[in-house]
Amino acid sequence: MSSSRRLRLPRLSVETITEAQTTASENITTVERKYLIRAIALENYDTVVRELGGEPASLMREVGLPYPIVEPGSWISYERFLQLLDHSAHTLGCKHFGLILSRQQGLNALGSVGLIMQQARDVGGALRQLVEYHRFHNQGGEVVLNIDRGKALLSFRERVPGAVPWHQQVDLAAGIAVNFMRLLCARQWAPERLYLPHAAPENTRPYREVFRAPVTFDWEEGMMVFPESDLAIPLSNSDPRIQAILRQHVTGLEQSYPDSYSDQIKCLIRQAMFTGDCSLDRVAGYLSVNKRTLQRRLRQEGNSFKELLDEVRFEQATRQLRESRTSLTELAQRLGYSELSAFSFAFKHRYGMSPREWRRQQSS
Repeated sequence: MSSSRRLRLPRLSVETITEAQTTASENITTVERKYLIRAIALENYDTVVRELGGEPASLMREVGLPYPIVEPGSWISYERFLQLLDHSAHTLGCKHFGLILSRQQGLNALGSVGLIMQQARDVGGALRQLVEYHRFHNQGGEVVLNIDRGKALLSFRERVPGAVPWHQQVDLAAGIAVNFMRLLCARQWAPERLYLPHAAPENTRPYREVFRAPVTFDWEEGMMVFPESDLAIPLSNSDPRIQAILRQHVTGLEQSYPDSYSDQIKCLIRQAMFTGDCSLDRVAGYLSVNKRTLQRRLRQEGNSFKELLDEVRFEQATRQLRESRTSLTELAQRLGYSELSAFSFAFKHRYGMSPREWRRQQSS
């Protein structure tokens, strides 16, 4: 090739440059992974906020979370969850908001994982179940159990980069841990010491009242220390028959676990439907990403947002048509269609019959 021959390069638009910069940034950093948490983690959030003089609907919408959350077992953005706790603490002027919320939560706030824990033979078995199955409740956090010189060390760690404050979440996790240990052991149970990875507040009295133990602040991670012998305390609720049922349930959790990006988006589409807005902008907002990034990630997995939206819509539509007597107009609105005719057209295109005919066929 002649050295004088010039290569013609394509002209780049501002949008193309921005897209390339975004792609390069995502390839370099580890912020790519987005995590989810079950909505049951907000158990009694409404009650606590109202007691502190706040309005839960406003606080949740201000951080981009839907309100109300109809299905406690559904997934929400873990980053938004952290932002909600932090935003609530600042807005309500309550620096230990996570700690107060923990007083209203226990094993129920862990959903199915809490049920599994209660069927263990002893406290050690319950905590090992928590460690093993915690990911089915919270993708953004990790629980680790270690034994060191006669002491049990239960640690709470975060997988989310430090861009989102998790002060309130670690207080909440520590408080819940103490609560379920008192449920499993005895009401008067207390750890030997708590370690928290944030600065000591001006008033540490609420921490002493909740934990009934010394608290060390500015530690590397959240950690609860108690005697190893407590792990051998037997649980009276253990039932082999229920254990067998729960093992089957765990298998179901593993199969429905949103491991891929597409699975996560489907979970968030289901959540968004309850708000009446399951648009691309709304779902991208749940994950704090722009819609181009979301679409690109889906293309990498061979999917598109519209394909996933249609999949979830028809999944919900057939279930509602089969199991409820919800009117077609109301169902169309729930699924995010602008009008009934649009829903009927899309449904007939997919199933070869109208929603009304499909419902009649299922009931015959």
